[in-house]
Amino acid sequence: MTTATATRTRKATPAKAPAKPAAKPAAKPAAKAAATKAPAKAAPAAPKLRWSIEGERDSKGRAPCTAGAYRISGGGDVWRAVVKRGTKTVVLVDSGSFGKCYNACVADNKAQAK
Repeated sequence: MTTATATRTRKATPAKAPAKPAAKPAAKPAAKAAATKAPAKAAPAAPKLRWSIEGERDSKGRAPCTAGAYRISGGGDVWRAVVKRGTKTVVLVDSGSFGKCYNACVADNKAQAK
C-alpha cells in the first residue's frame, strides 16, 4: 500500500495594486440665494352684516330686513336696497330682485371696508 501524502498548496493571490486616491466630487454650481418675499397682506375683512327681519316672510322666504345702515324693502318681485351714510340716503338698487339687492349691500359693505 502506498500512501500518498497530499500537500496542500496555497494559491498565490495576486498583489493588490495600491489604492487610487479618491476622486474629487464634481464642483456644484453656487446655490442661488433664496429670494425672500414678504407675505402678501390680506385685505382687511369687512365687518359681517347681521340682518334682522322687519316683517313677515313671503311664500319664497323673503322679508324686508335691515343690517346696520343697510335696508332692503319691498315685496313680491320688486325690491329696493338703500344705505344711509351720515345724513344721506344712497339707493343701491331701485327695483330689482331680492338677491340682487342683498348682493349689492354685501358688495357695498366690502367696498366701504377698503
